[in-house]
Amino acid sequence: FDEFEPHNATRSPMFPSPAEAAELGSGKAVNVAAAARRRSTCATGSTWFASTPIQELADAPFSWCNVVISAVDNPRARSYLAQRARLWERPFIEGGFAAQRISASLFGPDPEEACWCCEGIETEGTFSCARYAKAAEAVGTIPALQTGAAAAAALVSEATLGWFHNVAPLRGRRVFGDISVGAARPLDVGISANCVNAHQPWEAEVSIGIPALGTL
Repeated sequence: FDEFEPHNATRSPMFPSPAEAAELGSGKAVNVAAAARRRSTCATGSTWFASTPIQELADAPFSWCNVVISAVDNPRARSYLAQRARLWERPFIEGGFAAQRISASLFGPDPEEACWCCEGIETEGTFSCARYAKAAEAVGTIPALQTGAAAAAALVSEATLGWFHNVAPLRGRRVFGDISVGAARPLDVGISANCVNAHQPWEAEVSIGIPALGTL
């Protein structure tokens, strides 16, 4: 249900042209799907999209896919995607950027390893791109850069391609970078005891002695 806004044009290679917008409208899902199909080198490939909140599709997208890539800017949405990916045992790859700062991570499908939710990122509330952009402009900062978006996309793409070739050095890690100084640092993510996802098999049954008139 998200739509392209004018400020997206500087960093969105698939931003619709006037002709494309006249044909397809300004919806992000339909335009990105159409652009991806036009650029695909696979003669028999298909592109599927839905211009609706993903929650309305139940678990169909997760049951069909091989990998979940998060390209959203709302922490609550990322948390939802991460939880459904873990439930369906799908790898979860995500990236983000803010001005010159970028980040990317890859979390495997095994319950015994850390996941995106282990980081304990605040997921309450909602997020508005337009409101954020106006607030950033008001204080004289740049909310997003073309180069930052491209660098984050490159990290996510490389992690995705590597996963299919059994090369995943980013697995269980989060990379933070600053393209203005050419610096990056990886951080290993550990399993959190407070994570909303289950990370260990259920413990074996145990017997607890309770008298007939006792309470539990």
